[in-house]
Amino acid sequence: MRLMTENYSKFKKHQINVFIGQANIAITMAGIAASLLFLIYYNSPSQSYISYWFVIYSAIFIFRYSLIHNFNKTPAEKRDHQAILRFYNTTSIIVGLLWSCAGIYMLNSSGFSENI
Repeated sequence: MRLMTENYSKFKKHQINVFIGQANIAITMAGIAASLLFLIYYNSPSQSYISYWFVIYSAIFIFRYSLIHNFNKTPAEKRDHQAILRFYNTTSIIVGLLWSCAGIYMLNSSGFSENI
């Protein structure tokens, strides 16, 4: 039984390493999408909302990117896999809520076709 849990733990750590190793690409693409949204809606009636949203999103983006980058640079034996997974899941929920706010409050105030 002990051997099974050790192998499972190694397998789980490997899965987390692969997942977090690719997270910077996903975070960067989401940052590009947020920048495009900001540029498209900057001259809309909800300019102040989009500006506040973008500042908050950018702060979370920088925080997430730097912590995940540092995790990937840390030697494998010193990595805290549970903490990074908990951090990533929590910040993913926060970012999802930010995107929801963008859809509900900002994008509904002026049509998408008006700004392109």
